[in-house]
Amino acid sequence: MNKILVPVDGSDAAMQALRFGIDLAKRCPGATIDVLNVQPRVESGLVRAHLSDDTIETALRAYGEDTLRPFCALLGQTGIGYQSHLLRGHIGETITRHAMDSACTEIVMGSRGMGALGNLVLGSVATQVVHLSQLPVTLVKDTSVWSSLFAPVLVPVDGSEHANRALGYVIGRAKGHVGAQVKLLNVQEPVVEWQTRGLSQEAIVEHQQEHAAQFSEIARRRLDAAGIPYAIAVDCGDPANLIGASAKSHGFAHIVMGSRGLGGMAALVLGSTAYKTIHSADVPVTVVK
Repeated sequence: MNKILVPVDGSDAAMQALRFGIDLAKRCPGATIDVLNVQPRVESGLVRAHLSDDTIETALRAYGEDTLRPFCALLGQTGIGYQSHLLRGHIGETITRHAMDSACTEIVMGSRGMGALGNLVLGSVATQVVHLSQLPVTLVKDTSVWSSLFAPVLVPVDGSEHANRALGYVIGRAKGHVGAQVKLLNVQEPVVEWQTRGLSQEAIVEHQQEHAAQFSEIARRRLDAAGIPYAIAVDCGDPANLIGASAKSHGFAHIVMGSRGLGGMAALVLGSTAYKTIHSADVPVTVVK
């Protein structure tokens, strides 16, 4: 059974993430949602010098309950089973630990919250959760819009195991749903002139198409077996820029990608394809490990 964890902090991005989580749960029969608010521990000696532990605890609980209220109200209108949770601790670590302890299957959260940084930057809660969690994590901005989660969905493919897992995530949630459509995108390194000297443009394009066919072979076979329609595109250049641009220009509602590819960046770090795509894309991005 799918259990979707939606951490919330009262921000517009968190509310938009919950709407995405609700749409996702509706596609998964029997899915439930855990809505979680995490209050940070008060470490300030100045605060503790003037307020008792009970007073601090009461204030944090009241604030957390107020934060959860509109999210629970929205869930109560949907008929989807849900539980609300209020915890204290390091926010990113607490979210990740709750997801594992509660047997959640994925996490959906806003990529901009109400923290001091106010943006998706290295060290933010969203980035920490993507780093720490082994579950699929979908990041939704307050400006994100989507008409359907998988009609169409953009899946970058490069032959890596993480890309294959990302495709498996899509197949598991889109199979059997009318209108589901996948666009496989293979982005290759730009052609260097000295490496292709003497080759015609037709030969270069043919070579790129052959590589794309090799990278997407497993994906194509899996989609054929699942009965999900798909198309394949090939491009050259910076992967993150092209993934985001492709999603925007072709009206994709959702990007699902692996956290690591076959490139030189072997992790989700500043400058990696996954990180830059999360930061720049206008649509929800799901990162699968």
